[in-house]
Amino acid sequence: MEGLATKVRDHYQAGVPDESVLLNRVTEMVDNLGGGLKRSADLAGLDQFHVGGLAATAQFARRIGIEKDCRVLDAGCGLGGPARYLAETFGCHVTGVDLTPSYVAVTNLLTA
Repeated sequence: MEGLATKVRDHYQAGVPDESVLLNRVTEMVDNLGGGLKRSADLAGLDQFHVGGLAATAQFARRIGIEKDCRVLDAGCGLGGPARYLAETFGCHVTGVDLTPSYVAVTNLLTA
């Protein structure tokens, strides 16, 4: 019987034949921006996978009182948008984890 983690990973990886294809697509997209990525908000349309997008991330961070000395865990980080926003905006340390290896690979690419 398939485990829940495998089902979740497979759901989010549907349509991605392999990690290198996705990485190539994202790299091409970023390259086409011509160096336009200066802040995490520049990717908000791509990497904020949750309801409310970047505005919801910002509001949530203010409500829970994230500060520079905080350590934040982003469980199910997807492409890492909220994690990058929190680290950039508040200077806190964020650790992101996700069940989908291709998302983690893209997260690492975009964060670098």
